[in-house]
Amino acid sequence: MEKTESTESNSTSSADNSNSRQTPTISPRRATTTPSDANHSARPPPRHRILENFRLIWLDSDIDESDADFKHSLIQLRKIVNTIDTFTNADPCVDFLNQTKNEKVFMIVSGALGQSTVPNIHHFPQLDSVYVFCRNKTKHEQWRKEWSKVKDVFSGIDLICDRLKQDTQQCDHNSVSISVTTSGDLDNLDPSFMYTQLLKETLIEMQYDDKAKTALANFCRDQYHDNPHEKQIIDEFERDYDDHTPIWWYTREGFTYKMLNRALRTQDVEIIIQMGFFLRDVHRHIEKIHSETEYQGILMVYRGQCMSTVDFNKILQSKGALLAFNNFLSTSTNRNVSLEFARGALNNLNSVGVLFEMTVNPSKSSTPFASVAHVSASQTEEEILFSMHSVFRIGEIQAIQHGIWRVELTLTTDDDPELKQLTDYFRKETQGTTEMGEYSKALEYYEKSHKIREKSLPPSHPDLANSYDSIGSVYHTMGEYSKVLEYYEKSQKIREKSLPPNHPDLANSYDSIGTVYDNMGEYSKALEYYEKSQNIREKSLSSSHPDVAGGYIGIGWMFKNMGEYSKALSSYDKALKIYEKSLPPIHPDLANCYNNIGEIYCNMGEYSTALEYHEKSQKIREESLPPNHLHLIESNNNIGLVYFNMGEYSKAFSVLRGSLNIHQMSQDNSNSKFAATTYYWLGRIECFMKDYSKALEYYGKTLDIYKKRALPEKHPDFAITYSNIGDVKRLTGDYTTARSFLEKALEIQENVTCDPCGLAWIYTYMGETYRETKDYSAALEFHEKALKIRDKLLASSHPDLAVTCHNLAKVYNGRRQFKVAFGLAQLAVEMAEQKLPGKHPHILEYKETVLEICKSL
Repeated sequence: MEKTESTESNSTSSADNSNSRQTPTISPRRATTTPSDANHSARPPPRHRILENFRLIWLDSDIDESDADFKHSLIQLRKIVNTIDTFTNADPCVDFLNQTKNEKVFMIVSGALGQSTVPNIHHFPQLDSVYVFCRNKTKHEQWRKEWSKVKDVFSGIDLICDRLKQDTQQCDHNSVSISVTTSGDLDNLDPSFMYTQLLKETLIEMQYDDKAKTALANFCRDQYHDNPHEKQIIDEFERDYDDHTPIWWYTREGFTYKMLNRALRTQDVEIIIQMGFFLRDVHRHIEKIHSETEYQGILMVYRGQCMSTVDFNKILQSKGALLAFNNFLSTSTNRNVSLEFARGALNNLNSVGVLFEMTVNPSKSSTPFASVAHVSASQTEEEILFSMHSVFRIGEIQAIQHGIWRVELTLTTDDDPELKQLTDYFRKETQGTTEMGEYSKALEYYEKSHKIREKSLPPSHPDLANSYDSIGSVYHTMGEYSKVLEYYEKSQKIREKSLPPNHPDLANSYDSIGTVYDNMGEYSKALEYYEKSQNIREKSLSSSHPDVAGGYIGIGWMFKNMGEYSKALSSYDKALKIYEKSLPPIHPDLANCYNNIGEIYCNMGEYSTALEYHEKSQKIREESLPPNHLHLIESNNNIGLVYFNMGEYSKAFSVLRGSLNIHQMSQDNSNSKFAATTYYWLGRIECFMKDYSKALEYYGKTLDIYKKRALPEKHPDFAITYSNIGDVKRLTGDYTTARSFLEKALEIQENVTCDPCGLAWIYTYMGETYRETKDYSAALEFHEKALKIRDKLLASSHPDLAVTCHNLAKVYNGRRQFKVAFGLAQLAVEMAEQKLPGKHPHILEYKETVLEICKSL
């Protein structure tokens, strides 16, 4: 018996005496969808995170985001501050500022709005500085002097940038996290003291491969997506990392210092893990210099900074206690330089200037430190850099000037009795685990840290929510989605109790949970959470904000996975309108949107339109991304898919082989979803070219990647691949194995929320398997199930409906109901000719079936 592709088969079979049925009718319907195989596409854009210790708000009723001068101003400002939020109305701006808790806020405001708004926000502790932007400086000079946070009235954006750069550098300098503790009350240790000790021991012992740098660079490019200045530095970091020392990269102005500084301050585990290899390299570099340096006697170093009154009072009340700097610590041998940093507090409300005078005995120190003048990018001759979690003993504290205090510190030694007691306690708490070569080991430490926090914080404290997020992030890295969900939901419940209903952190919680459900293949639940998150964005952000567009992309992605293509297209179109208005023409987010729209048109059988959008996306990506970026692989995969559906298999194969070449360049292909997609479609092509052993080889590689990515066993992607393996087994005559794989696929698809068109393809393959074994009743049942789904979802001219008509024609031909078979085969030809090229293999196949049936009439 000849074996044929279930999408293009034309075999006939001997008669079957079973009862005849009525010819199925194909009714008119709305345009929407196509094969589930397109499920192997890119996920929604990653959630963009706050990467720095500060953000910028710009309030001006005359902001026009399409204006060239405004866009130029944003480019200049983003060289200093990555996250910029714009408002044209004061009320939502004030609400947004009030909800921002974890970052310092710098604000540009027009003269008119500034005069009425500043009095309502000046007391907010998170507000650091205000810059009045107005050509008429004299008009606003008087009122601005009444408010200490208003730095000046500026007539040009360049002048604002100059001052903003100074102020943000001071802010970064002041943002080093400090914890104070004593062994006198071990049950109430400062959680951050224990946490950073755990973190340090964990990360400096972990092993990293060569892919860690590429993974970090790709992560940062996604996060700094609309910041060309920072992306240039990221490219240099990936390309030239070994040309400079780790300390050079740490001290260079750019993402390395800002991201690591904030991540350590906020204990953001996801980013710390991303940057783990760099943190380890900086620590080891400091250790190396320290071990190679001969010190003469006691060393005195200084550090000046501003502190909140609350934080300083903790130190004031803790003479004799231990104080730990939880970040890498920059100090100077020049007292006057450090004193200038302390004086920065004099113009800030609720701030205290602190000059730390640090005594260090190099022969007995417990923390490595080094003079970095010869390796620093900033060429600061007097800088001494300590590794993270340097612990000092607090000595005398006294006021030396109005608003400035001197605090004497002594670096602890290895034999310090109190530090030893704390370390012993720490060892007991962590059961002596010190070898940290795997994330599962790191997870033990993060969970121990969480237990410490639970002892010292109330049950609804936001830091506990952050801790749950951190543990969840590690589980996410490990692919244990049920555990991720458990911790993200705990975090969500805390935030729902402690935050206003429209708080951005709550939106982020909903997004995180939605992403987990998406990874688990539970698309209806993912959609529910994405819509909750989007509801918050629409209420708290301007309608043209890129994050609102990103929310529409996520919702559209879920509709696509559920087979509701018209809704997906509507959501993507909303995002596109925002992006085209607010982003430059070669912005990667615009490319992502074109890509997603192209996928929908491909699913709807509109292949020429799909190709147009995918080529638009590819062109932007080629201009804006490095040549080994995974999104270029996605573009190749999707263009290859369109050529496949158009029947141009050699073109499709060539494009997809190009994807594999990019993977080899990227050094990040071992578990990439894009690699899985590439292998999957190469398998489909080999199947159509009748090289079945090669097809099975590619499908096997696809499954291997799914397993490495730790997808749940019931994930729809497994079902799609199982069904195609089953169809190859059918084509080789191994019907028992074919049914086994198809039944596994059916079990998944019928029990999770997934693309119904994927289920239609499984019914199609199952129907063909029964037809070839001459069980025409079962074959008819499965093909009619496929027809029911496609008739409901697809346009009347969609090529997949032609596939179903053709397969039904073959079943009726096998049952010797030749008139019914002839009508269906002719209908298949007519439908296919509406969308496919005249020489498409499907059309040729369908016409051969018509001729074959005619011989029996």
